[in-house]
Amino acid sequence: HRILKALGQHGFTTRDSSGRRYLLGPELAILARAADRHTLDLQKLCENHVTELARETGDTAFLMVRSGYELVCVDLKTGSFPIKTMTANIGTRRPVGISAAGVAVMAALDADEAQEALQACRARQADYAKANDAAIPTAVQHARKLGYALSDGMVHRSVCGVAVAVMDQRKPIASLVVASIRERISMRRVPAIVTLLNKHRSIIERKLLHYHANTIA
Repeated sequence: HRILKALGQHGFTTRDSSGRRYLLGPELAILARAADRHTLDLQKLCENHVTELARETGDTAFLMVRSGYELVCVDLKTGSFPIKTMTANIGTRRPVGISAAGVAVMAALDADEAQEALQACRARQADYAKANDAAIPTAVQHARKLGYALSDGMVHRSVCGVAVAVMDQRKPIASLVVASIRERISMRRVPAIVTLLNKHRSIIERKLLHYHANTIA
């Protein structure tokens, strides 16, 4: 309570009308705006690509950004297919290793980091029926071999997802994902989805190289 009170004195927290709950304060928004002027906005950089993926596939496309050993959904767009697959909302957090997005990122980590990510994932595996000590390493192994991750019901039993990791300076910083109901993501259709994912991933990675080159300059 002393820490929260001190943060409140500087505008980093505030109280709701009842006075019982703490909320984020206005000073955090000021810091966020200041940071935005100097740091890369990955959501903005990738927004058109997420939109295009949804249009090209007809399914739901996501951008999941890495935050430590979690992935955060920062963008999603729905396609023309009438059944919308909303396995995440903006702000949804999942452990690395859970879902196609997480598997794609874990597969792109070096051996030591992947092991640490797996350990971090274990505490929350029980929330996902198909996520366990055998399933996740197997999925990661397949993703390393194939160059993409496929999740069949790991998050929701009737949903499949296909994902590729977005690399920046040889590290995975995000995942591009296409998800739909299981009947839509057939193995016959997966190669076409992967081709589209890789096309957009390559363009994004070139944009990142350009961004860093201009920043250094």
